[in-house]
Amino acid sequence: MVKRTGEGFECTLCGEKLPCGPDERPVAVIVQSSGRPTVRSILVRGEEIHRCRVGNLMGGRPRRVFP
Repeated sequence: MVKRTGEGFECTLCGEKLPCGPDERPVAVIVQSSGRPTVRSILVRGEEIHRCRVGNLMGGRPRRVFP
C-alpha cells in the first residue's frame, strides 16, 4: 500500500512522499479503535514514519447498503 518512486516511496492513499530512502522496507498497518477513525500507519524498522486517515477503503465512495 505504498508506491515506489525513483527517489523513495509515497503513500497510495494521500500521495505524501514518505521520509525514507529507496532501500528501506516500509510496512503498512491498519489501526482501528472503537469510537475513533480508522487510520493507516506506515512503519520503517518498527518506527512510525507516516499516518493518514483511511476513511472509506472503497476509494472515498459511499458503500451501497442493500435492504
